[in-house]
Amino acid sequence: MGDHRARGDARPRARVRRARPEVTVSYVADQFKGFTSRVLRAQFGHLKSRMPTLWSSSYLAASAGAVSAESVLLALQRGAAGTA
Repeated sequence: MGDHRARGDARPRARVRRARPEVTVSYVADQFKGFTSRVLRAQFGHLKSRMPTLWSSSYLAASAGAVSAESVLLALQRGAAGTA
């Protein structure tokens, strides 16, 4: 995996989302990607003609099990700050 900062890209970020139990992870990922794609293409018109898709079809889903949401967010923040 290359260094995103060397290319001027933003750092990859973890996103924590909550959804009803009957909603699949793939649905949430697709909705998030579709929404952000529409917003970015509206804001940056040149993306419409140069890029057929903004996001790949892949995503990472992880379960925290019996860990509280606060503990997961704290761990993500510590990891982002390099203090994990």
